[in-house]
Amino acid sequence: MAACAVVGVVAQLIESAIVLELDDSGTSALPPGEELQWAAYFGVHVLLGLVALVLLPIALRHEPPDRLGYDAAGPLEALVAGVIVAGCGSVSVLGFAAGLVAMVSIFSRGSWRWSLAAALAVTMGWAGDLLLAPGPRVVWWQVLLVLLGMLTIAAAVGRVRFRRRRQQWQLEAAASMTRAEMRAREVQAIEEERRRIARDMHDSLSHRLSLVAVHAGVLEVRDDLPPDVVRKQASILREQAELGVADLRAVLTALREEPDAIDPRTSIDELVASARTAGAEVRYVRHPQVTTDLLEALPSAAVHTLRRTVQEGLTNARKHAPDEPIDIELGRDDTRVGLTMTNPLSAGRDVDRSRGGMGLIGLEERARLAGGQCTSAVHENTFVLKLELPWR
Repeated sequence: MAACAVVGVVAQLIESAIVLELDDSGTSALPPGEELQWAAYFGVHVLLGLVALVLLPIALRHEPPDRLGYDAAGPLEALVAGVIVAGCGSVSVLGFAAGLVAMVSIFSRGSWRWSLAAALAVTMGWAGDLLLAPGPRVVWWQVLLVLLGMLTIAAAVGRVRFRRRRQQWQLEAAASMTRAEMRAREVQAIEEERRRIARDMHDSLSHRLSLVAVHAGVLEVRDDLPPDVVRKQASILREQAELGVADLRAVLTALREEPDAIDPRTSIDELVASARTAGAEVRYVRHPQVTTDLLEALPSAAVHTLRRTVQEGLTNARKHAPDEPIDIELGRDDTRVGLTMTNPLSAGRDVDRSRGGMGLIGLEERARLAGGQCTSAVHENTFVLKLELPWR
């Protein structure tokens, strides 16, 4: 801005001396009446030049486009200011340098609509200046030649800048994609290492459990062992059981990726109470046939599936229908335990698996591995989640 102001002031002084036909003493050779007209004319020029210099910083504001969005022109206020500066610079010698810089900036944005608007503003400015000038001091073809030369320079320089910026954006996008690929590879490596650790710990745990079974079998079939031998066998059992618990904890730690995963020993009643504490309206009905002893007698996989299904259902309800009530019903028949969760969907919300739904897919797989079935659907703007597990 300072450089454009210095160039503009020098150019304005030179043009004033030439047009007003000042001699060495600073006296103009123009007639008195025409001299006043030229003074007013140059006053307007100075005002427009100041407008161009003041708006130039706004016109030069650029914002990086979206990923691979090379045609993003930038902030609207910068484009409007750039067109105004280009038009004022075409009229005022004081703002000529600022106008040229603004045109280069607009052409470098890659938007031909705004480039055409800037060229039109420059053309209209030159034409208006010639029509309003007090006396003919320039020739039309000279004006057009200078105008075309200025626009050509601005377009050429702007095009070169745009190509360089586009190459920079491409490099940044490629670098970002490379970082994303590296991150994906790191996550894959971590997951593979977790699975490898889990397999190793599983083998170790199986070995320890087999030792526990062998030593427990000795104590079961031999009732004539001395007390010191029994104590030794019991010590081995305790030691291997403790090591087995540690191995099992290591397996669970390696496989657990969710930072907010619940304790598998958390009961359904505790999950419901936690949801109610958080502000949810939960109605929980457990049929009399589903006793605590029955739930404790279920296989571990079935128990975990029940609790995980309730947790996922409460989470989905909080996401898709935060202000709606949640109904949970737990019952059984002769062969199966059934869990049903329903909640109305809030207006304008839906459960779209194409944009998520991985938790529901995981529940289906977990139920299948436990010998049951898990289904989910939307009926009359109500989300229904059903789980059936064998209890025998």
